[in-house]
Amino acid sequence: MYRKGLMETVEVFWVPASVICYGWYQGSISIPGIAGVRLLEFIRGRHTSLRDVLRHEWAHAVADHRPAAIGTRRFVSAFGGSYDGEEQVSLHDPDLHLTRYAASSPCEDFAEVFHFYLKHKGRLPLRLRNKPAIVRKWEFVAGLARRRK
Repeated sequence: MYRKGLMETVEVFWVPASVICYGWYQGSISIPGIAGVRLLEFIRGRHTSLRDVLRHEWAHAVADHRPAAIGTRRFVSAFGGSYDGEEQVSLHDPDLHLTRYAASSPCEDFAEVFHFYLKHKGRLPLRLRNKPAIVRKWEFVAGLARRRK
């Protein structure tokens, strides 16, 4: 009997607009045509590709579908708190976080590392190899990928 994989169960929807942003919500990923956060990026001269947004939101889907893997002491040790914790990890420190957004909470830190892991096809960029905190997070995500095979 064929069993659907996680990727096949996650639906992605385009919505006309969102005041806040895109995201994982109740089993699906919503991508607005117009989003407040995208307008701010444009004003600041930044751009996040749709591919990168999907990589990030996919991490939240994985966490939601594999809570036993995310709800571990190893996760807390790597990301500074539980996935569901609302506490801010810390102020952004490039030795600890890949992005400013990653510093906002353990779940966003995980999603950003997961996104970069996919973007770089599992190979930690050279510039990050001397950052132990990021290496530990990267190894956590790599372990998720190995356990799934």
